[in-house]
Amino acid sequence: DSTRIEHLATNVADTGKRKALLEQELKETDSRDMQSELLRLKELIATAETAIKQQRQSLEQQQADIQVYRQQIHKLNEDLAGKRSTQQKITGTVASLEALQKNTRSTNQDSALTWLNSVKLQHAPRLMQELEVEPEWTLALEMVLDYRLQDIVVDDIKGVIGSLTKLANGCFSLIAKDAFKQQGDFKPRFASLQSKVRSELSLDSCLAGIYVADTLATAVKIHAELSEQESVISKDGIWLGRNWIRVNKGGDQDQGVLHREQQITALKEQDTILAADILALNSRLTVVSDILNTAEKNGNAFQNSLHPALEELAGLQTRQAELKARLEQAEKRKQQLNIELEDIDVQVEMDSQEAESIDQRLQRTRTDRDKLAAQREQLNTLRGQHRGSLESARSQWQVTHEQSHEIALQLEAISSQRASLEQAIQRIDLQLSNQNSRIAELNTDMESSKQPLADLEKSLAVKLTGKVNAEKLLTEARRHVQDIDAAARNSEQERSAAEQNVQVFRAELETARMQAQETHVRLETIVEQIQAGGQKVEDILANLEATADRDAWQERIVDIEKKIHRLGPINLAAIDEYKQLSERKEYLDRQNQDLAEALATLENAIRKIDRETRTRFKETFDDLNNNLKAMFPVLFGGGHAYLELIGEDLLETGVTIMAQPPGKRNSTIHLLSGGEKALTAVTLVFAIFKLNPAPFCILDEVDAPLDDTNVGRFSELLLQMSKDVQFLFITHNKITMEIAHQLMGVTMYEAGVSRLVSVDVDQAVQLAQSA
Repeated sequence: DSTRIEHLATNVADTGKRKALLEQELKETDSRDMQSELLRLKELIATAETAIKQQRQSLEQQQADIQVYRQQIHKLNEDLAGKRSTQQKITGTVASLEALQKNTRSTNQDSALTWLNSVKLQHAPRLMQELEVEPEWTLALEMVLDYRLQDIVVDDIKGVIGSLTKLANGCFSLIAKDAFKQQGDFKPRFASLQSKVRSELSLDSCLAGIYVADTLATAVKIHAELSEQESVISKDGIWLGRNWIRVNKGGDQDQGVLHREQQITALKEQDTILAADILALNSRLTVVSDILNTAEKNGNAFQNSLHPALEELAGLQTRQAELKARLEQAEKRKQQLNIELEDIDVQVEMDSQEAESIDQRLQRTRTDRDKLAAQREQLNTLRGQHRGSLESARSQWQVTHEQSHEIALQLEAISSQRASLEQAIQRIDLQLSNQNSRIAELNTDMESSKQPLADLEKSLAVKLTGKVNAEKLLTEARRHVQDIDAAARNSEQERSAAEQNVQVFRAELETARMQAQETHVRLETIVEQIQAGGQKVEDILANLEATADRDAWQERIVDIEKKIHRLGPINLAAIDEYKQLSERKEYLDRQNQDLAEALATLENAIRKIDRETRTRFKETFDDLNNNLKAMFPVLFGGGHAYLELIGEDLLETGVTIMAQPPGKRNSTIHLLSGGEKALTAVTLVFAIFKLNPAPFCILDEVDAPLDDTNVGRFSELLLQMSKDVQFLFITHNKITMEIAHQLMGVTMYEAGVSRLVSVDVDQAVQLAQSA
């Protein structure tokens, strides 16, 4: 028990030290700093998320604005293209109408134009340009005025009469502004044609007495009341006089010069409006493009500034996750420490109770040992007394030898008693009590031995027998006491060993309890991690392979942890970046689809243009080839020539000229002489001009390599084509000069100084004839 008490005291001391260490660790495991840091990180993350949200909103707004600006630019480009297309159509229509107007004028002759330029009337207005007619009455007015619509309006006729001597030939009319004023007053009785015309000129002289009627029936009614100088005209071109009728019914109003002039004026006004609109659209397009560029730059700046903010937020979130993990570990450690401290308190209480119980038993054992020691002293005292009596008895033994046989018998009886005593070893306490009683009897006997010798001798046998029995009993008692001491020592040893085993078992139990607690905590952590991952333990266990090995899974976990460690810090903003990149990809996919659709439209347009180009090229090639075939014999006096394609694809093919002058084989133009090449080239140029006449054509010494015969044919063709095209040619050949209407000579009177000399051929001829 004392060893156990010492062992318990040592355990209590060790437990106290461990408790102090755990309390110190619990004190050091203070989560308040981490909680404060966690709150600070939470505030920083909230601030960063707010800033990122604002930046994203700004970026989304900027992208929405960019999309709006792009749509505006697309709309402006469409409007601009539409207006430009309309303007081009108007320009082409105006050019066509003006060309028609010019073709209807009689001033297309060169000499008339020259004369008008000389008197500065080339820009004088025509009468039709000074009139503004209601659209439904243009046919009627054109029918009445007829050729006079082409008259050139001048301020005064007298100023140009003297210049008419310079006019060689030509056909045109000049009219003064005051020519239309009528002398006297004329009061119309019906609606007049003059009321349908607005002009700064007075048209009394040419439109007075001409009435208008919407229908023929109305015109017939008015006709009945007409005088000799009056007439009536209807919208559909029936002009009735008193004794005459002019009909232009069914005429196309769109072919009239007045209508064309009105169209030209309206189209020019529309063209001016379109030009202003195009200028405004270009300005607006420039402004919106600048705004779009600025918005795209701002969007890129927002995008660039968003990445550092996301990285900073990811870093803060990583720190927050790490701090949360550390805080959870600290809380779990505090719980473990509290549990261990409670277990230590329970163990200390148990050890204290056990030590107190053992101390009580030890006190009881010491008390019993003291009692047994006192009894042993008493027995030793009695043994000394009996030894003295034994010596006295031995001295009398000789006397009582005769009684030895009786004593031997008594010894046999004592042997029997010894056997009985051996069987009653377990009742040693009772035997000791009987022995004490026997000792008391012996003491009584010893005291009574002081009686007379006779009584002593009589009781000698009894005493000797009792002595032997007492000695045997004492020997047996000693041996029994020794056996009890040995058993007590063995029991103490067994108890000590048992206590040591219990201590070992308790330590193992404590270790197992700690391991179980640790396993439980780890199990809860693993379960929480599995649940946080969106999984269930039951599903995992149900789907777990039967051959799953813990060591193999542990090795896989280690490998995965190493791979995660190699990955480095986790980008917590990757999901948001993925969403942004997905939105960006969808936007680019839509743009790609738009581009694909635009490309398909463009390819369709290209194919359409290719078809039209092939058709127009083939038609133009055939017409040009026919013109070349017709003109070549005229210039060469025979032979033939044609154009030949050198490829199958009309868009990429080349064209070669095959020519066969009279008396030569058919060959390419490269095998002809210089003069033949020049004349063939002129033939091709004239064929092109016949296909698409130009206002004028300049020929620079084309006739230089030609002989007189070819120059003659060339001059005849040139003179023939001059009816449609004005030719300006430079030549040194006299034959060619003979066909010119106007000669401009260049001479050099002084070195390095050139002068221009003009020669009027017609005037020179007249001078020569007069001479």
